[in-house]
Amino acid sequence: MLLEKLQIHDIIEKNFNDVIVLLLEHEFGSHEDREQIDTKYVAQVLADDWGFYYDVNNNFEKIIDFTDDFKLIGSDEKNQAKEKISQLIGIIEEEQKTGKWERSAKKGTKKQWYNDVGDMQQGV
Repeated sequence: MLLEKLQIHDIIEKNFNDVIVLLLEHEFGSHEDREQIDTKYVAQVLADDWGFYYDVNNNFEKIIDFTDDFKLIGSDEKNQAKEKISQLIGIIEEEQKTGKWERSAKKGTKKQWYNDVGDMQQGV
């Protein structure tokens, strides 16, 4: 669910809220515990798809900026959410990137790398 929220190119405040709550409600762990966020899996997925990685990093920056304005949680939870995002970014950065990722990174944002939600809903 975390990756579903983070892949949204034009992410909105509702998704910020969802990501923050997911991070606060679930510890980092492995695939063996379905109540934990499998950080290795997240890192591996993003190490193979530069566009996905790019959007996730941009969204993490937006979420970090938004966190201080999130009114439903206190300052301790805000700090905890930011810390978990920082930890996850570190795990993602440490993961060895694939050749596919490297080739896409060289192209960068010159060409559209994401699907618009409207396109996906229409089956395009």
